[in-house]
Amino acid sequence: MAGRCRDRRLRLHGLALVCAGGLAAGGGFAAQGSPFSLSPLAEGVFLAGPPDAQGPRTNSLVVVREDGLLVVDAQPSPEAARELLSAIGRVSTKPVRYLVLTHPHADAAGGASAFPPSTLVIASQGFRDAVADPGYDFGAEARLRAGDGGWTEPPRPRPTLVLPGAVTLDDPVHPVLVFTVRPSHSRGDLIVHLPQDGIVAIGDLVSGLRNPYAGDASVTAWMATLNDVASMAPKAVVPLRGPAVTALEVRLQRDALLWVKGRVHQGFMDAVPPGRIPERVSGSPELSRYFDADAKPSFVLGIAEQLVKETQEYRRKRGIE
Repeated sequence: MAGRCRDRRLRLHGLALVCAGGLAAGGGFAAQGSPFSLSPLAEGVFLAGPPDAQGPRTNSLVVVREDGLLVVDAQPSPEAARELLSAIGRVSTKPVRYLVLTHPHADAAGGASAFPPSTLVIASQGFRDAVADPGYDFGAEARLRAGDGGWTEPPRPRPTLVLPGAVTLDDPVHPVLVFTVRPSHSRGDLIVHLPQDGIVAIGDLVSGLRNPYAGDASVTAWMATLNDVASMAPKAVVPLRGPAVTALEVRLQRDALLWVKGRVHQGFMDAVPPGRIPERVSGSPELSRYFDADAKPSFVLGIAEQLVKETQEYRRKRGIE
């Protein structure tokens, strides 16, 4: 996958902004009074994350480059984004030069409006098309996660660089490859790859909570994308929630989705009415091997429902009764 995208890459030159300052190196730290801690993944590469992966804030990747900072994912709200920027600003005098949005869900992109107007906002064409659609539920996942606590949809971001394929952001310190993938977790996923460091940021393609959301997913394609990511053999994979993981956890999520697909196919073979198959899957005693069975809300039922639809479409196209 990365090789195919690399052949189509577009190099951006002349975008450098000369600024003094840089991000402090060393061990992980939390800015005083900030809900974010910054943990080093490599020299000049940090995972900025909250202490509670279940809370109203998510992970962002921060990359210190010669031309400024690159941030991956904007937090679920402008308020959380401002907290993130404040935490970064206490230790860096460099501007945020790039903001990359991995997918068109508010939990990853809802805070984009809080970033400086000079920031180049990068997203996929699928992202742009989704957020431009008035009928697209930008905040579906975030609203479910908020539960009874209430949630207000933030402004929808408008990308300034829309990718139909891939782009390399050249830099002598940290070149970054950003490339789109087939619609998987959402209608517009992309991946950020730091090839020199072996780090990839993939948004919600991997759930650090063992509870992936599939509200507008293509689950069959999602499994193929995870297989491609694992084949890149990354040293560190940054999800939207939870700690950085390895290719092993990427494969484990692929296997979890594959398990649901297998149970759905078994339901069709057993002539279970399609509407009852998701409940059969979510009630399986094997569920806890693959998912957090106690998660609230649990999204396993939604994964099974989506796979029932995909299986029905597959069978319809092939004339299978």
